[in-house]
Amino acid sequence: MDTSPNGPARWGNGPCHFSVAYDGAAPVILLRRPMIPRHGAAKELNLPSGGLPRPAGFEDRMGHQTPAAPLGTIRPHPCGIACHAAPVTAYTASEWNDLFIAAAGASAALAGLVFVAVSINIERILKFEELPPRAEMTLLLLITVLLVSIIGLIPGQSRTALGAELLGEGLVLGAAIAVLAARSLPKSPEQRPFPFIRYVLIAGGTLPFVIGAASILAETGGGLYWTAGGIVFAIVGGVLNAWVLLVEILR
Repeated sequence: MDTSPNGPARWGNGPCHFSVAYDGAAPVILLRRPMIPRHGAAKELNLPSGGLPRPAGFEDRMGHQTPAAPLGTIRPHPCGIACHAAPVTAYTASEWNDLFIAAAGASAALAGLVFVAVSINIERILKFEELPPRAEMTLLLLITVLLVSIIGLIPGQSRTALGAELLGEGLVLGAAIAVLAARSLPKSPEQRPFPFIRYVLIAGGTLPFVIGAASILAETGGGLYWTAGGIVFAIVGGVLNAWVLLVEILR
């Protein structure tokens, strides 16, 4: 047979080349392999988006390729292989804006309630040695939530800055709350109803902020989910102490 190249033609859904061969007097059209359009597909026919060789599959035989993954979704992995980035909700404060806004409003309102309770029952509170430190501890628990929320709402800060700020705030206020909690215990053991519950609430309203901050810095271990748990415990502890200062003290 004699062959002679000719121009491009259409075959199937993609462009291809063909040649015309002559077998005696009858022309025979020989189609060549289709060309792959370059609009987001991998450059090599048998290369996946990740750039690793693989056997020719269904897509190769049909003459098309899956578009390459967007560059923004691929990042280096410690193992040395490119991988798709997973959501980092636990370490990104912007994903928690709604929670921080709600927590800031609730803690500010409860702090105002504690001030009202103390001002109404100031004479009764001053008669008990352990109640003024308890009132201070309650305010600090709620102020902790307020400060955490404000720090979380600061725009544009890095993960390292967020973790460092939360860690410093958690350590300072946590130490102050621990001191006030020890001073707020009644001297007589008979006057300490359910001390275990108080300890759990105090620990739950302080330690998760420190653990969450360290987790954010390390980018492992839960991150802001610890902070959310600390917010819940701190608000519950503040509500219970406000109830004692406002109502239980009158009994």
